[in-house]
Amino acid sequence: MQLAANERSPGLSSGDASILSVASGCTLQRKDLSSDAASGTAVPGVLSNRAARLEARRSTANYLLSIGLDSRFVIAARAQVGVSDLPLLANLRAGSWYVPPESLDGTCYFKSVDGHKNEWDFSLIRLNLQVARLAASHGGVVLVDCTGNRRKTLPDSLSKTVPIWCAVLQSVVSGTEEKDLEKHLHLPECVPLAERQEISSRLLRWSAKLKNALPSREILELAQALCGAELRTLWLCPEDKIEEVAARLSDLQQAGHAVILCISASRAQATGCSSYVQGAGDDEESWAGKLTPQLFWDHASELLDIARRSPHELDALIASKRSTSLTGVVAKVNPVGSLVDISQRDGVIGNCCFIGETGLAVGDFAAAAPPGVWAQFDAVLNCGGEEHPGMRGDSRYIMLPAADEKKADAHKRWWQDWLLPRALRFLLQNLNAGRKVLIHCTRGDNRAPAVAAAALAAFFGPDSSFLGFPEHKGVPRRELSKLDLRKCLVTIQCHHPYCVVPRRIMQFLNLFFVTDDGGWSSWSLSEGEVEPDEARAFTATPPSRGNREAPDAEERAKAWRADEVLPRLLLGGQGLAQSLPLLRQLSVTHIVNVTTSPNYFPGDFCYCQVPIEDDRSADLLQHLDLALTFMRSALAGEDSDCGSSKDNVVLVHCREGVSRSVSVVLAYLMRYNGLELQPALELVRVQRPRHACSQPNRGFMQQLRHFHETS
Repeated sequence: MQLAANERSPGLSSGDASILSVASGCTLQRKDLSSDAASGTAVPGVLSNRAARLEARRSTANYLLSIGLDSRFVIAARAQVGVSDLPLLANLRAGSWYVPPESLDGTCYFKSVDGHKNEWDFSLIRLNLQVARLAASHGGVVLVDCTGNRRKTLPDSLSKTVPIWCAVLQSVVSGTEEKDLEKHLHLPECVPLAERQEISSRLLRWSAKLKNALPSREILELAQALCGAELRTLWLCPEDKIEEVAARLSDLQQAGHAVILCISASRAQATGCSSYVQGAGDDEESWAGKLTPQLFWDHASELLDIARRSPHELDALIASKRSTSLTGVVAKVNPVGSLVDISQRDGVIGNCCFIGETGLAVGDFAAAAPPGVWAQFDAVLNCGGEEHPGMRGDSRYIMLPAADEKKADAHKRWWQDWLLPRALRFLLQNLNAGRKVLIHCTRGDNRAPAVAAAALAAFFGPDSSFLGFPEHKGVPRRELSKLDLRKCLVTIQCHHPYCVVPRRIMQFLNLFFVTDDGGWSSWSLSEGEVEPDEARAFTATPPSRGNREAPDAEERAKAWRADEVLPRLLLGGQGLAQSLPLLRQLSVTHIVNVTTSPNYFPGDFCYCQVPIEDDRSADLLQHLDLALTFMRSALAGEDSDCGSSKDNVVLVHCREGVSRSVSVVLAYLMRYNGLELQPALELVRVQRPRHACSQPNRGFMQQLRHFHETS
């Protein structure tokens, strides 16, 4: 299908028309590669398929121009098919690149892996109930995604995961008998017959799984909303004839179906085209860096213009931009049980949702902003990485930050040892008192729903009735299975369908509640309150293979803790340095990395690296002048490279926080505070009362004495 650059359909809204205008110059033309090959930017040409793909992926400009071209197709095709009045949803994460946030009515999360050959599945942790509700109330929805697989025109998420979801959900809502289940399964022609048969054979098991987990009230409400209509999938990609798709859509609508129109934005890559990147949004990890869909669309006109005219300047332009969005894409449509927009109520901003009558609510960072949050809630639990000014120190508030990065919690002990035990105590104390509690993280869609599901599992019955902690009444502790935890998450999704809890976080819940030594079997309300110093960070370094016993809680606490030696000068270990949420919680702006390991978040903080090993023969002195000047400039607010501020916070860290980082801090105290070596060491130890050892190795101590004598 070809669309002219100035094409405008009668069904096009003014907002969509403006997007077409922004992306109108994104068509990629062929030309000889030889003259511009050295630039390494948006250079079209004719190459072999493999060489063409490699050439295209050398340039950020090619990715953005390809996204701009594909977004034109999505907006124009939607208007030409006649579905501009249907809710538009981006399938996370790739779909968000192809539709501007102001045109979106929400998001969904159908994973391609659930549709991969021989891995077909129906996921209880990705129910996407908002899609069914929107389709029921509007007569259909439009889903947008893409594929980077050059052999496909549709991603597996749209060609198989969505049809499986439709068939299973429809069979449960309709109460379909086993012999008739296959009538609900509708797959595109590109799915081979053998796969169709395999998928069909699994429908009974998937339907039973959903029926066992989904509350009967939710099934009844969906059935009433659909009013006999059936969820049906339809597909559209750039290679299709628009008239045929429009005719098929009309037939389905006239038959009373609620149509899920799946649009694949990406076109099959032309042979030898070295500029177009098929499914660029599906490959964001390899090129986007700090660029997000929100940031891209905030500056789409400028970014696409630079990508066309001066592609070599694009990366610098992206780095200069800062997204103003806290939560990313948020639904504008508010179907029953979806996110509740409380932005205009009693001074509260953001989105949250109450989990039935439990007294618990799940929300995003903006929903927890004071003072408005206290008009709606009696207590707040923050499990994200950011903190509103004025919240710390309030007795109604606790922060227990959880990692959202895979590498940040390598052996999963933070959730088991710290977050869940303390979160459950805080929640139970408030629930026992009849208080309303907001649980929030940054976006409100992953960590907070997981903590809420843990609370449902621990303190509520299958019907969401509050049980408290039965052990206090002489009743044995409730034993939980993985299925029980999934049911709790399903309950959360019924009220908060936009939540997307990663599988790894569900593993953390399983470890705590299901395993014998996970924590739940010995959990008690009487173990005391959360100590702020203990909630500083989580370990990112797994225990040594040679030591089969995991480190005890006290040893892990040392790795997580940051100690303030001087105002705004922190001393810690590598565990803290690997935790982006906790670095943000501590308001760290500058980091001195006294290891040979790479800097973990170079795009988020200003770094100075002292690349030495903890060895007596290592030359510490040659690095001190640079490190101390960096620290002094940062603390004095004179760092012009990273922004001048009197509130800068400097973290000095090595691996254990014992020798190398302590040596650098001692040198700082001697040079700028006028202390001799021994008093400086005593000061550091006084400021680190729980850290058993702050002791540079013998070689460093000798160099520090020389440093003091010659300074």
